[in-house]
Amino acid sequence: MFAFAGFGATAVLSIVLMVDATNVSVAPSRDPVYLDCGRPDRLVIVKNVQVSPMPIVLPGVSKVLVHFNFTSDVPDNLDIDMRMEKLSSDGQWVAVPCMFNSFGSCNLRDVSTCAFTHGLLGCPITKGDYNITDDLLLPNLSDSLLAIIVGEYRVSMKIRESGDKEIACVNLWFAIEKGTGIPFQLED
Repeated sequence: MFAFAGFGATAVLSIVLMVDATNVSVAPSRDPVYLDCGRPDRLVIVKNVQVSPMPIVLPGVSKVLVHFNFTSDVPDNLDIDMRMEKLSSDGQWVAVPCMFNSFGSCNLRDVSTCAFTHGLLGCPITKGDYNITDDLLLPNLSDSLLAIIVGEYRVSMKIRESGDKEIACVNLWFAIEKGTGIPFQLED
């Protein structure tokens, strides 16, 4: 189980957020929408993405299931272009700025594959099928922070070998809402 604030959760979210739902309009109560938008010769084939509950509830625990296939070994250095947008109250998609150099609309260059995945898939990452099943602990946040975070999102992530060869392209839509549950306590 990962605490959301930890780097492991960032790795799972980064893998889940390998996605762009540019023309998708779905009620937040449905499963997240994802689309593998990669070229036919891509290295990563996304087969399934599930997050439950959907919308994601803060505070709470979200189960993340991701199934994908690497058609060959993954090179060590990657270029990652991620665009994350949030639906504003007036119906416009607004870019989420890059935060912590890993979340939001970020352009990362010459990133170590193992550092990007935090070793979650092993190092080096080799050809084969991979399944990730994890629980993400999502903390209780202040009302002012929740007011900023709650909403509908779409994400587009394109990953290339340092240079131009496409490795993966994924689009994702998801929603976050404020929960009414009792926040959990992280153990020391």
